[in-house]
Amino acid sequence: MLAATLSSAEKVTIQVGGMSCGGCAATVKSALKGIDGVSDAQVSYEQGQAVVTYDSTKTTPEAIARAVELRLPGYKLAVGGGPVPATESTKACARPGTVSAALIERSQVDPQRVTFYEVGLVCGAAPKIGCGSRSKPVLLSLISDRRVAGAWLNEAGTRVAIGWKSSHDILAPEQLDQLFAGHGVSIHPVAADARAELLASFQSSGGWFDAASVDRLSEQEARTIAARLVKRLAARTTISAEQDSTLRKAIEQACRKRFIDGEDGDLETQFLAVAK
Repeated sequence: MLAATLSSAEKVTIQVGGMSCGGCAATVKSALKGIDGVSDAQVSYEQGQAVVTYDSTKTTPEAIARAVELRLPGYKLAVGGGPVPATESTKACARPGTVSAALIERSQVDPQRVTFYEVGLVCGAAPKIGCGSRSKPVLLSLISDRRVAGAWLNEAGTRVAIGWKSSHDILAPEQLDQLFAGHGVSIHPVAADARAELLASFQSSGGWFDAASVDRLSEQEARTIAARLVKRLAARTTISAEQDSTLRKAIEQACRKRFIDGEDGDLETQFLAVAK
């Protein structure tokens, strides 16, 4: 039995689009290892790929890729060494975008010309909020379209609102999907009975972010990661209150530089340097 299992174990490289940080890589790794037939997975944000060990009698590389996309809407996976369509924009997600188009307030958009869509832009490292670095290039891309008056992401990273300049400008879902696909993101129109509640939220005082304000989600993500890592360290060794504060600030700054300023570098290496 063991010999049969070993002989059926194979490795495959799967390109992953839609990651913007190490937290995203950890999320993809967890999803991969939860698939029946997968015994190991190593995911690299920097390389934009996963090396997966799997049992060829139980699953296939294509099935693994599709299973992850179903579990993690917003990520695009492609089997083999070739890039996924969003490879170039994947790392662009971690670089600062320039808000060159004029932004408008939500209150300036005609409610009848606002459409809502389900998206997978949740932060892998802080699942209660949207990923600022992944969503910013998406929002910038939308507002650069001549038909779009404005675009916003909800705080949870699960819905995008698009305000159109006229009712004739509203694109069909398949047309929008082509725009989003360049960023490794899939979209789906929300159910008709969900529109009223979403519109009420959209017209409220907060909870929606445009390309200029979405960095606040990245700041929140950085704080969450810093707090989590320092808490784990404190559980293993004794650190003073001063060390706790210093570590949190240093890790948060490293995360901010990656998520908002777009600085390259291995976050894990930076964290280890901080810990020393």
